[in-house]
Amino acid sequence: MNIEVIYGLPFVTVTICFRNKMLVLTRVLLDTGSAGLVIHSKDLQINVSR
Repeated sequence: MNIEVIYGLPFVTVTICFRNKMLVLTRVLLDTGSAGLVIHSKDLQINVSR
């Protein structure tokens, strides 16, 4: 995993694969103290299948 630090904050590139489709998200903030998920599988099914 490559972590890019911008203004003191850690960012990564995330690749999501679902039903033979790929979505690449760049500059996603890496939040190690998060209490929940930012990306839910239910939302991916709606957005990726379009």
